[in-house]
Order: sequence, then C-alpha cells, then structure tokens
Amino acid sequence: MVTVTDSYKNHGADKAILTDEEALDSTWCTNNTSGMAEIKVEFNELVRITSISSQGRDSYDKLLDFHKLFYVKSFRISYRRNGRWRPYHEDGHVAATILGYRHDAAISTKTFKHPITLDGLSITPVTWFGELICMKIRLNGCPYVCQKQLSFDFPDKIKEKERVTVSSAKDPKNNLKQVAIETQPWCAKTNDKKQWIQFYFDNATIVSQLITAGDKKESFVKTYSIQYSIDGKTWINYKQYGIKRIFQGNHNPLHAMKHTLISPIKVLYLRIIPITWNRNICMRISILGCKAVAAAPPKTPKPTTDIFYSTDEKYEEKSSGLPGGSVAGLVVGILLFLALVVAISVFLFFKKRARSERNDYPVSYSKAILADAGNEI
Repeated sequence: MVTVTDSYKNHGADKAILTDEEALDSTWCTNNTSGMAEIKVEFNELVRITSISSQGRDSYDKLLDFHKLFYVKSFRISYRRNGRWRPYHEDGHVAATILGYRHDAAISTKTFKHPITLDGLSITPVTWFGELICMKIRLNGCPYVCQKQLSFDFPDKIKEKERVTVSSAKDPKNNLKQVAIETQPWCAKTNDKKQWIQFYFDNATIVSQLITAGDKKESFVKTYSIQYSIDGKTWINYKQYGIKRIFQGNHNPLHAMKHTLISPIKVLYLRIIPITWNRNICMRISILGCKAVAAAPPKTPKPTTDIFYSTDEKYEEKSSGLPGGSVAGLVVGILLFLALVVAISVFLFFKKRARSERNDYPVSYSKAILADAGNEI
C-alpha cells in the first residue's frame, strides 16, 4: 500500500507509517532534496480521511550523548478520486495548501476542515530540517459511509421483477433464496460465460461494495464483471478509469473477497456476470450501499386569492378582481392620467386669464399698478 520515490540506506517505505511512537529513529528518509521526494499510499477502496499525523526522526548518539534531529517542517498532499489526482487545498485557495509549519520532530496532527474521500494519497515534503528528509505518517479516518448491507427477500420461484433472478440454477439446493453470503450459494446449471445473477431494487440505490465467496467446497468464481440498469433493458458495463472493470473474485471457496467501487453507481438493476471459475459457477454474494437521495421536487407557485390554476396548469381571472400586481399597475396609470389632465387644465386656465387681462386694462395702467406694488413696504 505504501511506496516512496527513493530512500536513504535502510530507511525505506516500510518505515514510512507511524505505528510505534517510541521508535524515534525508525522513519523513512531520503537525501533527495530536489522537491520530488514523495510518499504514496494506495487503498483498495474508497475511504474518508479526517486527519494526518506526522513525526520526524530523533537520532540519538549514546557515545556523545547527542540528539540529531531530522524532520519535515511543511508538506503538501494530493489525493485521487474517480481516477483523477488533485491537490488538496483549503476553502478559498487555488494552489495546493502547504501543511505543517512544525519546529521539532514530535508528532504533529493536521485535522482537515472537511473529510477527504479518496482511494489514493500522495505526501510531498516542501521544507525540512537537517540534511535528510525524514518523516513517517499516520492517516486517521474511516471507510466510505455508503456501505450498509442491502438485504433481499429471496424467492422460491422466479417471477417478473423479482428481487433476485438468475440465468439458470443447478438444483433446488442452490435456489435463489440461498444466495446470500452467510447461507448456501447460487450455482449455475451450465458453466459458460452466458450465466448471470441479477438483483432488483425497489427504489434507486447507490451500490458501493460487493462481497463474494464460493460454495464452501471446491467451486468458486475467480473473475467477474458487473452491469447495471435503470429500466432492466439497457445495460451499462461498470467501468473504472474509462475501462470495463474485471473484478478479482475468490482464490478459494471459503474466504470472502471484498471490492469497494471507486465510483459508486446508482441503479435499479444490478447484474453480476461470472467470467472465469474453478470447477463450477457458484457464488455467495452480499451487496452494500445505501438508498439514493431523491432530488428535491421543484417548488410549485402558490396561487393568490385573486387567481386559481386549472388542471392543465393554466390560470383564469375571476370576475371579482385582478391579480394584485395588475391592480397596482392600473391604479398608477389612472393617477398619471388624472395628473396630466389637471396640468393641462391649469395651463389653459392661466393662459385664458392672461389674455383677458390684456384686453381689460390699457398698457399704461398696467405699468402703473406694477410700479406702485413695487414700492409697498
């Protein structure tokens, strides 16, 4: 699971994981200071990492009673999900976030603001203390959460849209109700590549993990593929990194093999297709996942007291009124019209009055009144 770009002497990848906090001299070290040194951790399943702990190297010379320290002061990480590597960064940052900023070889833990869902992790030292880059890490987290046991009611007879159906069954002892991982297996009647076992879910379901085993004797499936469907008619091959995934089955009939899907799939139908097998096609199967979260339905606009909706989603206006917005618009229009009428009336009134005054008084008399008025105290 753990690889490194290179190592110094016997300080290799086997010492890159922090398991013994007291083993201060046992760490991964490298003299590659080009900025390309790296620890890479590969997982066989999706996990959620909540924090990362790191520790440096404390090399103690008993003869000289001297402690020599080597530790990584800061580092950055990248993680892989859905086949793509991406740098980790805190909210609001574009470039990779630099973690650490430590000043000794003691254990230091960085807790992530949000858990990181990944199947691969890369740690690259950025700054360090000492002539060697030395560190070991511990990852804290848990498996991907959508991994609950999906149970089935296994029928005695095959019916349309039954929860579990198969291409063929060997005999009543290997009937469908005995296909679960903790019971007897399903065994195909014919051993060829046309056999399959199919699971139907009542509601859209996220499938995240498969567990398979053999018949507890000598028969088991060594490799298989899976297909999924929404309508039971159009089938899609499960792919990983754009390539049809061939799953490694069992190496013996007793021990179960678990696979966590790097890209969980949303299905109504799931079909498992054996490809290679030992002796006979026989499988015990458990499927893990969770119910798909339904998208929130679009909000329907609420009708006002002045409007109602018919069954074909059209609306009609009541004879008793108009929608509130239409009433307001009508009132504003009427007020503007009345204001315009009043303005025109006032203009015409003063124009008529001025014309009347010019006709009733001589010009000299009008000037005399204006002159007297200007002299009043």
